[in-house]
Parts: sequence; C-alpha cells; structure tokens
Amino acid sequence: MLDTDTHTAMAPALAESERSRVQLAQFSLRHPTMEIADSYAIQRAWVRLQVEQGRRAIGHKIGLTSRAMQIASQITEPDYGTLLDSMLLRDGSEVEASRFIVPRLEVEFAFMLGRP
Repeated sequence: MLDTDTHTAMAPALAESERSRVQLAQFSLRHPTMEIADSYAIQRAWVRLQVEQGRRAIGHKIGLTSRAMQIASQITEPDYGTLLDSMLLRDGSEVEASRFIVPRLEVEFAFMLGRP
C-alpha cells in the first residue's frame, strides 16, 4: 500500500482535473503497486478536500453491483463512494455536457432518507 502522503498528494490532481476538464492518466500507471485500499484512501482525501472547499456530503453510492459489470471491469466486488452536493441533479435539471471530460449517462436509483 502507498503511504498517506502519496494519497493526500493525489487528491488535488483529481480536483484540478475536474476543474480544468483535462483527463488524468490512471494513478496505477505511475504507482503499479497500488491496491484497491489505496484507491479508497485517495478518494477519502479527495472528499476531505472537497468538504474543505465548501462541498457537503449528502450520501453514499455503491457501483458495479451486477456480476456482468464486475467481469467487464475485471473486479470481483462492488465499489463504493461518497456523494457530494455538487453531484446532485434535481428533477427537471439540465445537465451541461461541458461540465464533464467524457460525458456519459448512466441511470441509477438514489434515495434521500429523512434520517439515518
């Protein structure tokens, strides 16, 4: 596993990629010993950075839940992440394609709970 400083250093690169709309090379190409745990540590560092900049965590997601998608992605279990307020699209919202590097649309159900 990579060290905490390396995880923390990658978070601003993700934020800059989102801001500039310039795609990053996969971190695993620079760090071939990366593990899944490293990816989640980088994600946590990125979420902390986003929250420090005023974003708010509004929920969590689970992805790649179907076995077919796991096989296509060469993984063996679902992945998970934090949803931020900047990711929420309200009913009837228009989605600006220029907001994304490679726009794709995948419909997923989400539920907003009134309490834990």
